[in-house]
Amino acid sequence: MSSLPASIHNAIIDGVQRLYVLRLDGAPADDTLPLTTQVWLDAIAWRRQWADDDLLRLQQAFVALTATAKRWPQPATLLEMLPPRPAPLALPTPPKSDAQRAEDASWLEGMLNMITGKMKVKNHEPRRNQRTQTTPASADTATSGADRRYPRMPNTRHTDAGADNEGNG
Repeated sequence: MSSLPASIHNAIIDGVQRLYVLRLDGAPADDTLPLTTQVWLDAIAWRRQWADDDLLRLQQAFVALTATAKRWPQPATLLEMLPPRPAPLALPTPPKSDAQRAEDASWLEGMLNMITGKMKVKNHEPRRNQRTQTTPASADTATSGADRRYPRMPNTRHTDAGADNEGNG
């Protein structure tokens, strides 16, 4: 059996005694409590490394176990209720060099320009649909582009003999 730190050893003895006081169904007899406690110590120490830092976690697990147990529990039930170890403290973020700060500022400025540039184009004239708007120059290019892709349908309206198909006279 591996040895436990004194604080952990004492916390297990205290926890088993607290469970015993509850007189749960299946609790050991009075004369077997010392042996039961030794079994709990051995089971909790088996294949585990315990440190004094684990004392609070172990006490929390015993409190949870005494609050929820309806029958005498097994040591494995205590280990299942054991809260995880707290994460180690992270190292502080190293300070950035002037070159890194300048690179970050340049990247951020580029992203802002890209975003605001898209917003200006998209929201240039609110309440107007840019797809249906045409200017004289864009109307000429749009028409000429359409002429190349789609053949022009002949005008089927009957007009005067001297007028062209467009009706312009």
